[in-house]
Amino acid sequence: MRKLLTLSQFQLSLLLSLYIGVLLNANVFLRHIVPASAGEFVSIGVEVVAVLAFSYLLFALAGLGGRLVYRVLGSLLLLFSAAASYYMTLFNVVVGYGVMVSVLTTDTDLARESIGWDFVLWLVVTALPPLALLWKTKLERNMWQALKTPGQRALPLWTTVLAFVLAVFPLRQLDRYEEAKAQANNTYSPSRAGAVAHSYLPSNWIAGLGMVAYNRAAEAQSNGKLLDPATAFSWKSSPGLEDTTIVFVIGETTRGRNTGLLGYGRDTTPRLGGEKNVLAFQGRSCDTATKLSLRCMFVREGGVSDNAQRTLKERNVFAVLKSLGYSSELYSMQSELWFYNSMKADQYALREMVVSDKLSSGKHTGDMLLLPQLERSLATHPKGKHLVVLHTKGSHYQYSQRYPREFARYTPECTSIDDACSKASLINAFDNSVLYTDHVLAEVIARLKGRKALMVYVPDHGESIEENSHFHATPRDIAPPEQFDVPVVMWASDAYLAQPEGARAFAALRKLQASGRVLRHEEIFDSVLGCLGYSSPDGGIRARNNWCAQPQPVSVMQLKS
Repeated sequence: MRKLLTLSQFQLSLLLSLYIGVLLNANVFLRHIVPASAGEFVSIGVEVVAVLAFSYLLFALAGLGGRLVYRVLGSLLLLFSAAASYYMTLFNVVVGYGVMVSVLTTDTDLARESIGWDFVLWLVVTALPPLALLWKTKLERNMWQALKTPGQRALPLWTTVLAFVLAVFPLRQLDRYEEAKAQANNTYSPSRAGAVAHSYLPSNWIAGLGMVAYNRAAEAQSNGKLLDPATAFSWKSSPGLEDTTIVFVIGETTRGRNTGLLGYGRDTTPRLGGEKNVLAFQGRSCDTATKLSLRCMFVREGGVSDNAQRTLKERNVFAVLKSLGYSSELYSMQSELWFYNSMKADQYALREMVVSDKLSSGKHTGDMLLLPQLERSLATHPKGKHLVVLHTKGSHYQYSQRYPREFARYTPECTSIDDACSKASLINAFDNSVLYTDHVLAEVIARLKGRKALMVYVPDHGESIEENSHFHATPRDIAPPEQFDVPVVMWASDAYLAQPEGARAFAALRKLQASGRVLRHEEIFDSVLGCLGYSSPDGGIRARNNWCAQPQPVSVMQLKS
């Protein structure tokens, strides 16, 4: 293979570091520079130096393995950085743990829906030129050879040390300066090093990947060591509610501000609005990505670590219900295997199984395919004391693919991931997906009438929707409020309300709705058990988190805790 150039590994690493650190991060630098004041240019300059130094450090460390390892690792660094830059540049996505764990999910169809010809063309333009330079350049000497050769050690050694110093210490000094300034002004200053790590290539996706690996290792190590509230606390059930059927619908990406029941300008929930015994609340998610929210939204408050990866410490409410004698089944249009296993369900069917079912043949591959599975589950458990979890695709981007054409009420829609869609067309498509979710939930309710039953609907997180800037999974410390914006919808059957304990619980819910209190994911554990008539005299349920208890004042400090 003919070589284009002859360079030392130091020179090639410097060129590739400039390519990743400056060109692929150009959009981020511009977003920071345009609104910056004169005094902030120094901080931005420190960030540029740190990004370049970190990029060079990665190439230098790769060079310790020899030419082949250098080229292979360098290729992966370039490819992953180019791929991430596509979403950072065109959609302003903040790449972090949530994005990386979604990329590595088994739910590959959602990943495919976010990849179009624009993405392929982007990779061809941004990744192929540096890859050609990496593979076709003749390396005059590599890092490992230079370190072993007397007289040639100084340059690779000192440049690597200098890169480490420039990547770490200026940011630490900037952190100290901004922290002192914040204390003087009585304000909060987030870590600049953390912001840089989440903002720029390649540290953002590397940090996210590292957290994924750490979390999986931590989970494997703690397997079987999770606190089980079913055995850690004592439980009492209320007479009359023991045979209740509960259907918990896990929404996907639906926003409270786009929900008609909560006062949205468009009636996106006409069917739910026409149902009696339906209550809607403004909610707040515990995180901004599906995998993260599924960790923190079904355990007791404090049942996950307050880290980026949300390491589990306790078993979730569904596992507790199983221990308390509930039969349980799950049907999903996604593939979160780790979460489904954590439920200890009697059985579950993933998207592929649901879609391949003969009852689904010829139908739109949307959330309505869950309904035949629900019907079968209810038919085989007529006596109640049964849990069904339905995990929907809801309003996950690409929004227009979430509903059949007859639900395209609001037009024009954003229908292609390769189009630079306007905000209005994105909102139209999103609202149509909410309209379809309203239809699905109304059909769930229709199948529960006639039995003692509850339905609870809570999405996992909200969504940012702007022109060329949408999605979710922004690290929660810097995420905008719309990514936490979710509705909570509850419905109770007449048979449930006929029970004194059921009527009392629903009356408490009505008072809670009238108070305007924002419901939190962290309260789901206590509320599901409380609404099913369970109590725990030794603290298994926190009264202030139980929606079906009499409303109690919640302070601002409690909401932040």
